[in-house]
Amino acid sequence: MQYDVTYQVGGDQHVVRVDAADAASAAQTVQEEHGHGADLFELISVQLLDELPPEHHSTFPGSDHASSA
Repeated sequence: MQYDVTYQVGGDQHVVRVDAADAASAAQTVQEEHGHGADLFELISVQLLDELPPEHHSTFPGSDHASSA
């Protein structure tokens, strides 16, 4: 899936688009690529760009399609 990862290094804000399995993997990839050096890496946000399939939403408790156990 495609994610935009926003982060700050050395007082400068950057946005990088990455392809990753999930948001945590996207953030980790960006930190590994851009988080080295003397300046502090600060993660600001991770935004999913792909639309999730309808069946993905039905697995969350409280959704209209979730079954009651």
